[in-house]
Amino acid sequence: MSTTFETLNEILNVIGKLDDTEGNDTPRERFRKFLRQKVCEVNQLQEYVEECLRNSGDQYNRALQDLVNHLGRFLGFEVTFGRYQGIRGKIGFDGYWKSPTGFHIVVEVKTTDVYTIKAATLVGYVDELISEKSITSWDNALGLYVVGRPDSELRQLENAIIGEKRTNQLRIISTTSLLALIELMNKYKIVHEEILALLRPSGPKIDPIVDLMARLVAERISEKLPELEKELLYQEQSVEGEVVYRDTPIKSDDKGTTEEETIPAKQRNLGHQSQEGRQTPRSAYYQPILKALDESGGPAKPKVVLVRVEQLMMGVLKEVDYEPHSSGGLRWQKEANFARFEMVKKGLLKEKSPRGTWEITEDGRRYLRKGDS
Repeated sequence: MSTTFETLNEILNVIGKLDDTEGNDTPRERFRKFLRQKVCEVNQLQEYVEECLRNSGDQYNRALQDLVNHLGRFLGFEVTFGRYQGIRGKIGFDGYWKSPTGFHIVVEVKTTDVYTIKAATLVGYVDELISEKSITSWDNALGLYVVGRPDSELRQLENAIIGEKRTNQLRIISTTSLLALIELMNKYKIVHEEILALLRPSGPKIDPIVDLMARLVAERISEKLPELEKELLYQEQSVEGEVVYRDTPIKSDDKGTTEEETIPAKQRNLGHQSQEGRQTPRSAYYQPILKALDESGGPAKPKVVLVRVEQLMMGVLKEVDYEPHSSGGLRWQKEANFARFEMVKKGLLKEKSPRGTWEITEDGRRYLRKGDS
């Protein structure tokens, strides 16, 4: 399938109706092959997941199930895709993820958790896999609910797991957090075993999680060190509109003694700004994205928005932002997409904009005006 698609809807229209028909050239297998061969960027996967959550119906629910399983591949699991509908004599899991460590995760995908969900169903899937010797025991297994739109107030699924005393067997994660784990793997070189330590129920020892947190903080600090070193190197002191830099010795007399070189502040600051900085913070994308969408006068395709964002951030984006990202695309484009995801959660962009588009909210316009003032 060599055609270029901008939206998931376009892909599904070409592939056909997703169902459990057996065969190598069915819509189901064509879609899963497309994911394996063509969807190699987290940003692209994120957009497809969001499109599923903005729409309803079996086609999008089934696509979401496959997208979540594809996410498992990004996290380093060997993934077995489940059936869309359960049948007698077949274990009804949505996904079955095997870790290279020998740990097993049985996945159940839910668009939302506002409806009653029986935790015993997922427990039963794991029990069946243990019975047929695919999994040795619960010591090496976990049931994982992946929820597209979790309800933070109702918490029905969480309460069901607690009520049935299954907290040592079942876990819940949102698609947002699952995508965030992939971002952590890419950005901070977190390995599969560390991701697994976060997903599986904690044992008595918490050192691995503390060690991971400490390493993330240390790496974040190390990212800032070059900037701190520059600040120390170019330490300045204002003297009647000029800046004195103490790092550049020059000869002041025949004896070779040195004195501090004095350069006008404006001239020196230009040189300082041209120094290569670290990655532009994600929050810096908020105003340009909002401005681009406000100018569009309505919903706009991400590619169009990003062209305008790049124009608006000229002089802000740094050399490091234009580096290729390990998951594909340029680093700044990836950050802009994740910024958009954060802005949806903050209410600055619409969650249910027309498929394949981004759209500003009234709160977003107020945020934009506040930033411009």
